[in-house]
Amino acid sequence: MTIQEYVIRFQDGLWEVRLGNELLCIQPTQIDALRISQALAQTAARCGEQSKIVVSGHYGRSGH
Repeated sequence: MTIQEYVIRFQDGLWEVRLGNELLCIQPTQIDALRISQALAQTAARCGEQSKIVVSGHYGRSGH
C-alpha cells in the first residue's frame, strides 16, 4: 500500500502544501498549512488510505 505524503514547506514567504509534485494550496502561516494537511490526511484515512505529513526543514528565504 502506498503512503500519501503531504509536504509543508516555506517558499517565497508563504507556506505550501504539496502532495507529490502537485501544489494543493498556499497559506500565509505554517499553522494554517498544517491544518489543511491534517484535514486532507484525515479525509484520506476515512477512505482507507495511509498518509503522513512532513514539514520541510528549510524556514529561510529562497536563495539565501
